[in-house]
Amino acid sequence: MKVFEIYRDIDAYRLHLESEHFKRYKATTERMVKSLKPIRTDAIALGAKAR
Repeated sequence: MKVFEIYRDIDAYRLHLESEHFKRYKATTERMVKSLKPIRTDAIALGAKAR
């Protein structure tokens, strides 16, 4: 299974890494996650808009 997340910019990604919920997730899943590799992309179109 792969999970993809999209962040506005590198600062938003870094802020996410410092959040309490991410730290809990990381501690809980450290033996399950094979890699956390950021990939730079440029979004062309998103299928759903946040409301």
